[in-house]
Amino acid sequence: MKRIYILTICVALLSLSASAQKYVKPTSSGTGDGSSWANASADLQAMINASSTGEEVWVVAGTYKPTEKLLNTSVDDRDKTFILRTGVKIYGGFVGTETLLTERDVVANETILSGDLNSDNMASTGDYYHIVTSAGNSTGAVLDGFTLQNAFADGSGTVLNADQNQGAAINISDEITSVTFRNLIIQNNETSGSGNGGGGVYLRLSGSSNIVFDKVTFDTNKANASGGNLYFKSVTGSPTVTVSNSKVFRGGGTSGAGFYALGSSGNVSELKIFNTIFSQNRASSNPGGGAMYLGGYTNTTIVNCTFYNNSNVNGAIAFNGASHTVLNLYNSIFNKNSKSSGNLSSVDIGTGTGATLDLRSNLFQLTPSEDTDSEYNNTVNETATPLFLSTDINSGDFMKLVEGMATQKGDNTFVTANSISTDLAGNSRISSGTVDLGAYEFEGTLAVELQSFNARIVNNGALLEWKVASETDNAKFIIKRSVNGSDFEIIGEVYSKGNHNQTQNYSFTDFAPLKGDNYYQLSQIDKDGSSEDLGLKVLGFDISTSDDVYIYPNPASDFVKIKINGGLTSDLIKIKLVSLTGNTVLSQQVKSNVSGEITLEVSQYAPGVYVLVIDNGKTVVKKEIVLY
Repeated sequence: MKRIYILTICVALLSLSASAQKYVKPTSSGTGDGSSWANASADLQAMINASSTGEEVWVVAGTYKPTEKLLNTSVDDRDKTFILRTGVKIYGGFVGTETLLTERDVVANETILSGDLNSDNMASTGDYYHIVTSAGNSTGAVLDGFTLQNAFADGSGTVLNADQNQGAAINISDEITSVTFRNLIIQNNETSGSGNGGGGVYLRLSGSSNIVFDKVTFDTNKANASGGNLYFKSVTGSPTVTVSNSKVFRGGGTSGAGFYALGSSGNVSELKIFNTIFSQNRASSNPGGGAMYLGGYTNTTIVNCTFYNNSNVNGAIAFNGASHTVLNLYNSIFNKNSKSSGNLSSVDIGTGTGATLDLRSNLFQLTPSEDTDSEYNNTVNETATPLFLSTDINSGDFMKLVEGMATQKGDNTFVTANSISTDLAGNSRISSGTVDLGAYEFEGTLAVELQSFNARIVNNGALLEWKVASETDNAKFIIKRSVNGSDFEIIGEVYSKGNHNQTQNYSFTDFAPLKGDNYYQLSQIDKDGSSEDLGLKVLGFDISTSDDVYIYPNPASDFVKIKINGGLTSDLIKIKLVSLTGNTVLSQQVKSNVSGEITLEVSQYAPGVYVLVIDNGKTVVKKEIVLY
């Protein structure tokens, strides 16, 4: 009897679970009550309304238009919208045969929530004001796997707190709510009219609201005012908006064409952005910010983002000039951003007088005027060294890294502190011991994982020391020297100790540095011949010139004559012959003849480049000679 009772309960629970899930297709089938794929409804909003907290609505690929007005008393069909409900999770991207959520493919099965009421396939007058809204009861809602497009918010009224000229794709206004938006494309939406904003998304939040955008592409959304792709404002409290693993493209507006954030006295907007690309966002006027504008009473944290080709009179990121604006910017890349006029001056971080900025471990194209202290570990790439596999915004390799200035240059602290486990592509965020900069981790294998590279003066020579954590198919290290920092010549090489994943120490000594500044470039060469520059150091030497010493012949095979003039003449002169690897092959004291000339036999030494050291006890002169 007990077994029958338990079986009856299990059957009842299974039945309840099945009935809790709703199914939607572009055209209804069977009974159309949404109880199964066979009986799918064609009314998405009806299935949302029929669902309770924790229940899911599964939607087959196709195009769906809003069917319900925010207020039934509204006479304008343009007020129709999809209304989120508390705890209801809405998923698109299905074929209509799946039994598990993991079986859907949101890319192959595009599911469109369309604002195109007038069916002209663009955002224009006559389209819906908003595609998705919240009517004050959306906490815990999820919208996942949809494309939201072609809405046009150009009205002049307000319906249930939602202004008809704000937030064409998504509008959440004057609420305390928490909603997750994931796997969305928000594109080609627009606001128009006086004082509007948020062409794509408009969030006017209160209290402890928490809105999450994960794996969302914002593309070509435009506002007649601020916040082309997204506008976020705190009304009361400290609401939070988190954007991760996303793309913010081609936004248009007066300020903050990508994102615009604003708070008010005592009400701080908290904005967090991780693993996100901002590109081709164009803001038209002051206060500016092609990619982002951060107004007063905002607290923004940006980790591992890429800002490429954004423009405005005040650069990629601009600020409110007053206090209470905070930006924490870490492990990010700024490249090819420009002023509206094309002038590259101060284009990465705009003037932020009064703002509190913490800029650490970033790669800028130009040094921000707000932070020039090297202790912050920022790097400046003025010559715009190639950083990316592709700069074509339509390429699958857009903004993915090539090995070089942006690899292994970040700070892991900021990644772990914000629980960032993967990059924009879903790969492990820290793949080679030290996090890379920007939205993507480098997908290749680092031939050498450099831990440190240092240079110091020892006994009138330059001692170069470096430490590596791992090597993969590295053939050797090359040391190059320059007197001007641009024209280098190879002065030595050190062979690799082989493949390994444990710390190895290397060193090289330049026994004949030149007078003045000596620039030392450490490079490595793979077994396949490819190479990478690992670091650059400079040392200054105040040493005697070698005008008083003349060596001939050079190159030599049998002997070298050393002609000594002026202040170097002495009864006893110490001569050393040192190889470029630091081995002293000859050390002796000699007397010069009456004419100040010394003959040195060299036929017994192996061919190569050597350093000849001449020391009279007061002055040391070093000369490179070649033996063959």
